[in-house]
Amino acid sequence: MKIEFDLGKINPDSKKFENQLLRKNIKNAIDIYAAKLPEVYRGLDNDVLDNVTIHIVDASNSDDYGQEAFTKRIKLDNSEFIIAISQFNGQTDIYELLAHELCHISQFLTGMIDDRVGNDSVIWKGEVFVLSSIPPQKRPWEKDAIKNQLKLYGTHPDINRFQK
Repeated sequence: MKIEFDLGKINPDSKKFENQLLRKNIKNAIDIYAAKLPEVYRGLDNDVLDNVTIHIVDASNSDDYGQEAFTKRIKLDNSEFIIAISQFNGQTDIYELLAHELCHISQFLTGMIDDRVGNDSVIWKGEVFVLSSIPPQKRPWEKDAIKNQLKLYGTHPDINRFQK
């Protein structure tokens, strides 16, 4: 996976990811998670992951999104994604957010989820869901990501494992 930090893409005043140590630790965490993804999401292989670019952006102060983080597919061939992070509480929390958002990227890469059906709809495992009619905590792709982020992040994270 290629990781890019797009400072100011959503929030022009962003300074959230200017810290080089934080960037390095985020990249290390994503590398560790990416190695585990094929075990968690069957049918996903390293060749596919090697051709994915992830743009990490700061979404704080954005009126469009009221979430801690979200993932958005940029290219329909699943080669580029944005992970937009609006808020996190220290190093531990950002690693958990990254694990969760990488699960969503894996859902796209394995065909579990498809967002090409309309602005307010997604297809999850063949079934169409209207986003405005189902609360986020009840969405099956969120339940899947919550369950599988623990396989990446672990139930007792050790922050030091990301610092090389």
